[in-house]
Amino acid sequence: IICIFAAQMGKPDTYIIDLKRILTGPVEFGYHLDDAFFTAVEAGEILGGQVDAKVRVEPHGGHHVLSFSMQGVVRLTCDRCLDEMDCPVDVQRALRTKFGPEFSDEGDDLVIVSETEGTIDIGWYLYEFIALGLPMQHRHEDGGCNEAMMRALEAHRVDDAGEEDEAD
Repeated sequence: IICIFAAQMGKPDTYIIDLKRILTGPVEFGYHLDDAFFTAVEAGEILGGQVDAKVRVEPHGGHHVLSFSMQGVVRLTCDRCLDEMDCPVDVQRALRTKFGPEFSDEGDDLVIVSETEGTIDIGWYLYEFIALGLPMQHRHEDGGCNEAMMRALEAHRVDDAGEEDEAD
């Protein structure tokens, strides 16, 4: 069974997967994460983007494995010049779920899902896996930074003796 659809962040149940209904598998879900998704998350680091995500859900006895595959581009702030920049995204992550008395995030790759509800909202995991896949430093390629900002930074650069360089 394959379920592929474009998700819109405005619908509260868009990212909810009913694991109790996935008894045989795998089942695949498709999402297009756009500026509205990243704005709705309100996490701040990612300003926007266009990312296609596939989530494959495979039941394995008493647990499920969710495999996330995401490709696209996100918009970030350059750490050097503070202009916006595009950063490619290519993320492969997995999350294991099992049923228990109540929801609990058990660490990097295990989530306990309430046996009563049997559902998991993967919206935050989509965002978090993308954010974790980004480089530590967000910088334009060499020569891509805002030239006026780079000149201003150079004017205030501190030399090895700890004194500011004089602006010409």
